[in-house]
Amino acid sequence: MKKKKRQYLLEWLEKKYPNKEDFKKLTNINYVDRNSPFEDVEILWDNKLHFYSQTDPSTKLPFPLINTDDLTKLAYSLTEENSQDPEFMKKFGIDESKIKILRPRKDKAYIMLDNLANQILARCIIAADRLTHGKDEEFEENVMSIAFDFQRCGAIPEPRETDQEKLEAVVDKALNGDKELLQKLADLPYIAEWVKEKLKEEE
Repeated sequence: MKKKKRQYLLEWLEKKYPNKEDFKKLTNINYVDRNSPFEDVEILWDNKLHFYSQTDPSTKLPFPLINTDDLTKLAYSLTEENSQDPEFMKKFGIDESKIKILRPRKDKAYIMLDNLANQILARCIIAADRLTHGKDEEFEENVMSIAFDFQRCGAIPEPRETDQEKLEAVVDKALNGDKELLQKLADLPYIAEWVKEKLKEEE
């Protein structure tokens, strides 16, 4: 079950990008053209999804516990026109002053999506931390607040469990359907659908 959840996104991406060259761009964080136009937002965002679900050590393990569909919908809807809309760009963690700074840059589409992707990192960190430390509103608000800042992914705290082997064991247990652990995630607005279904089974 755990393997299936981890492989689902990868298999979906492989089907979406049957062309080997496109898939190479997708799977290499350094291969994507950062000056890509807004017409390429899907592959730019899918590159981020692949990175956080398959490569980044902070997120690839807890990634199956969270839902990113809302972020993907936002990313895919990004255009040159709405990138200048302050209300829309607030969802990306980008305020009006940063919109003006980005306006002349060729890499603005990439940066906007990169900033949105900080919310993937934040969700994974919060989910993993809950499994070991339980709910901590101050910690979680701080993590999400930084995610909504501009280009501050490096400032997002790691999960507070510093023993990586212990953290991996706890997350693995949750991914295998442990009721007590999954219940710790129950009130998060972005938990994965399979987690919701599993919790319903236990009611």
